[in-house]
Amino acid sequence: MATIITRGPYQYQAKVRRNGYPLQSKTFEHKQDALDWAAMIESEMRRGVFVDRTELEHTTLGGILQRYKKEIAPTQKRYVNPPCPSKNMAHSSSGKTHTYEFGQERLHTLRRGAPSCSQARHCLCYE
Repeated sequence: MATIITRGPYQYQAKVRRNGYPLQSKTFEHKQDALDWAAMIESEMRRGVFVDRTELEHTTLGGILQRYKKEIAPTQKRYVNPPCPSKNMAHSSSGKTHTYEFGQERLHTLRRGAPSCSQARHCLCYE
C-alpha cells in the first residue's frame, strides 16, 4: 500500500509497503510524480517483476572501480598492480600533503618515460 507524506511546501515522500518486499521510499518535488512512482512500484510488486533498486541508486563510479580493482582485475591474465603514486606522497605532521614535492616527483617520473596506452589501461589507481 502506498502512502504519500507532505514533507514541506515542495516535497512529497512516497512510501510503498507490501508483505514480502522491502519498504520502498522516494522523495519528489511534485505530488503527481510521487503518485505515479508509487503506482509503478505497486504494479511491479503485484505482477512479481519488482527489482529493488536501492543499492543501484546508491552505487558510485568510484565504488564500482574499487570493486573491479579488488575482485575482477586480479583474475585478468595481463594484470599488473603497480604501486599507486598517491601512496608515496609525503605527509607533514599536520596531515597536509606536500603537493609541490609530489608534483615535482611525478613530473620527473613522467619525463623518464610514461607507460604506453596498452600498459596504462591495466593500471588501476583510484585511491
